[in-house]
Amino acid sequence: MEAHLSGRYELRGCLGRGAAGGVHEAIDRELERTVAVKRIELAGHTAMVRGLTFGGARGEWLASAGWDDAVRIWDPETGRLLARIDGHGGHAGAVAFHPREPILATAGKDGRIRIWRLF
Repeated sequence: MEAHLSGRYELRGCLGRGAAGGVHEAIDRELERTVAVKRIELAGHTAMVRGLTFGGARGEWLASAGWDDAVRIWDPETGRLLARIDGHGGHAGAVAFHPREPILATAGKDGRIRIWRLF
């Protein structure tokens, strides 16, 4: 894992991308300029990642949804896997955190949206 952040930072907008090999890159950006860049290698997904989002009041969680039918919650500072959620009857494609609570919404190929209370 490479980290190049110092001090406090606020997540205003986020770009993310992943590869089938399980490497995900999360880039924290403001609208007009890059304020921080962090490359995180997260080993775990065995297929393409289709959704990636930060959550928590201070961006302390990173959720990824994959075509391996799993949603994973990570610590973006350490890259440690915090939780794995298996609940869709097929690919998980989208993830979104509640802005203030440890609640995650997921959507999958099964056509369902599921709400999860975390931790």
